[in-house]
Amino acid sequence: MAPVALFIFSLLTHLEVLHSAEGRELYNPCAPYHCNDQLGDVKFPFKNMTQPPECGLFTVDCSDHEHPKIQEEGYWHELERISPANTNFINDSELQQRLEHSFCDDQIFDNLSLPRPSPVYELFAHNLTLVQCNNATPTLSFTDFKNTCTKAATYYTTLSDRSLRSSPPPPRPSCTIIFMPADPSKPPFSLSALTARFSLQLPLRKECKRCYDRKGECRLDDHGEFQCFGEKGVKLGLKLGLGKIDISEVKYIIDLIWDNC
Repeated sequence: MAPVALFIFSLLTHLEVLHSAEGRELYNPCAPYHCNDQLGDVKFPFKNMTQPPECGLFTVDCSDHEHPKIQEEGYWHELERISPANTNFINDSELQQRLEHSFCDDQIFDNLSLPRPSPVYELFAHNLTLVQCNNATPTLSFTDFKNTCTKAATYYTTLSDRSLRSSPPPPRPSCTIIFMPADPSKPPFSLSALTARFSLQLPLRKECKRCYDRKGECRLDDHGEFQCFGEKGVKLGLKLGLGKIDISEVKYIIDLIWDNC
């Protein structure tokens, strides 16, 4: 009788594991979220405001269905749509208002920059690289600056157009690198080329895509190297070779075993 009881206990324990595992699979915290008719579903590598960090690299705020926004480098851009190739089409009225002011105004570029180059994803965008230096009489060794603006203790210089896939030039002490969207139809290397209507393509690197496929989270370690954190590996499952079992069928089998003991 003891072996039979042990078998029944083991079977019921496995069924409980199966039930809990199926419950976890049914609840998907990273499920696509419908934003609006124009933007459609928000899904990886993007996530909504309430989803955990492992669901995506960029957060989309759909609380205002008419004017959804996407967060990039701490700034919220107005988002028109996202293409299947993960290209963001942005038309930012607030940014446009900023650009209509003097470019020498210190507040224009506050908390404003395109995403930086990253080992996690690649970036493709027309851009100008600005250097903002808090020094009344800055001494810059950059040889390719094309335009300057000086006001009080802030100095700006636009460097030659660089692909965002490349590493930016190292900033001088007291200087900050700012990536800004540029209109390719305007004269290059000029502050007049800055625009509030632009597209930004964000294809994931293969290693990061494989990490998310394994339910992991793409992050950078303290050395700036790519790491896959929290990957789940193979999904839990009941290795009985029986597929899904109805509870009534299990009860019938147990009754048969018990009656024949």
